[in-house]
Amino acid sequence: MSDLSITQKFNMPIATPQFRSSNTTPITSVPQKENKGLSTGAKVAIGTGLVALASYGIYVATRGKVKPKTTPPVTTNNPVQEIKELAVSAFKEAGNKFVKGKAVMADGTNYTGKIVSESKDGSKVVMEYLDGVLQKSTKTKGAETIFEKTYKYSDELGLEQILKNNNTTLKKFIDEAGNLNIKTPKHLTTIDKPSGLVSIDGRFIDKQKNISGFFHKPTIVVPAEGGINYSTKINGVEIPANAFSHGGATLPQGNCNINWQYHGQQNGNRLTVDNIYSFNSSGQSNKIIDLSAKYGEYKKLGYDFKSGLVTNGEIPLFNFNYRTNEITDLKIDRKEAEELVNFAKEQYNFYQKAQKARLREYSAGLC
Repeated sequence: MSDLSITQKFNMPIATPQFRSSNTTPITSVPQKENKGLSTGAKVAIGTGLVALASYGIYVATRGKVKPKTTPPVTTNNPVQEIKELAVSAFKEAGNKFVKGKAVMADGTNYTGKIVSESKDGSKVVMEYLDGVLQKSTKTKGAETIFEKTYKYSDELGLEQILKNNNTTLKKFIDEAGNLNIKTPKHLTTIDKPSGLVSIDGRFIDKQKNISGFFHKPTIVVPAEGGINYSTKINGVEIPANAFSHGGATLPQGNCNINWQYHGQQNGNRLTVDNIYSFNSSGQSNKIIDLSAKYGEYKKLGYDFKSGLVTNGEIPLFNFNYRTNEITDLKIDRKEAEELVNFAKEQYNFYQKAQKARLREYSAGLC
């Protein structure tokens, strides 16, 4: 039985961190089409991440305050102590229940003892609770022990680590940027503290809107001779030299360019954001943004921020004023034009949140 199935079967809490988003830009809703969604692997990784977030609401709510105790002392005269082992069905039939992950008796006291679940294949899982909190689970089949898991907790994060046969299968920790990280043998899930944005193995995810996106490693181009004598910053955040891949070009001495590309996806449609940062010999920078997309039958969409022209390849479709949201010079149906605009706006807003999250990681030295 996996960590996920055990968590769901015994009602261990599944919660997401209660962050408040810093992005207040209004987004026009996008008509949804039946199309490709997130991959199965991404959905499994999201599920694992959500399970691991069980107690992160406690971390957010109590950071810097009095911390709740996860395992208060158990009194020896509590009648709960006399109960040693119950089947899941017997536990529930007696009026006992699982409340936010705790095993609670019908009289409101926390359960200490074992709860047993047996499967049709003859295997058995024994869950050991101390004052209502799961401490250990063991799966056996006949005389064979299939696995033994222990669960470790902290006042700050709640369930913090799961050890399976003495090997770590789940670990939660707070990084230098203040973000929650959940590490499993297959995935690293990071929750950006200010925005609540989730990234799985570097890919940012919005499960509700079925949006995902990732950044390529930024490419830096420097002069063949002389190099540069200033730090390279994106939106005020210095990018360390070892974070770049290197490209080749002829540039004036003292100048350099950084190309940082982002790919976003939603329901099979894609948006690409190309950021080109140009630095002169004094370290001052200029930025150029190029947006391109594939949406439905439109395979070569281009969005020009400066002119407002939206094209498909070389064919003009309409003009869009990014300040007033006005659509003019229509060459296609207005409803279709609005759909293309709303898709680009929603994707671009998600990209902006993801870029801020990634820059905070660079600032903390995590990338």
